[in-house]
Amino acid sequence: MQTPPPHITPILEDDPPQGAEYLAPPAESPSTRHPQKPGENSRRTSVLLREFLATQTGQRVKFGDLRDALVATTADRLAAARQHLERAGTAACTAAAQLVGRHAHRLQALGGRLDALSPLATLTRGYAVLQGASGQAITSTSGLAPGDRFTVRLRDGRVGALAERVEPGPPLTGTRPGPA
Repeated sequence: MQTPPPHITPILEDDPPQGAEYLAPPAESPSTRHPQKPGENSRRTSVLLREFLATQTGQRVKFGDLRDALVATTADRLAAARQHLERAGTAACTAAAQLVGRHAHRLQALGGRLDALSPLATLTRGYAVLQGASGQAITSTSGLAPGDRFTVRLRDGRVGALAERVEPGPPLTGTRPGPA
């Protein structure tokens, strides 16, 4: 046990509870000027201890009220934050769905253009693509000689063919020249 400063009077002589060992009387207290009668110290100690405990009980009540208010406020703030997050999540999902919809529409339009420009799309209109032995497209009679084997690619498959004769002619009008 620590030695108290000279101006602090011990209130419990035997085994004081921790933290309640000493009580500082007011500087001008009559007890510091007049000696106490026998037994008066223990009565005063009891009164002071009861007052101290009553104060602590009151503090516990106040702390309990503060705790309840803090819990209620925290619950309210959590509920408000949860609602805010739910609204933000809904808005984000809506925005994402709209963005996906716009991109899907654009992708579909680009797919249509790609189909229109695809050489394979011409096959569905009754045309054929000739391919040499290594798979290259044959676009001119100059790419074939009699006896050459080639493949004719149609809309629904391929046909192996053999060039019996090759008859070059003038290029078709209104077409741009292709590679020879």
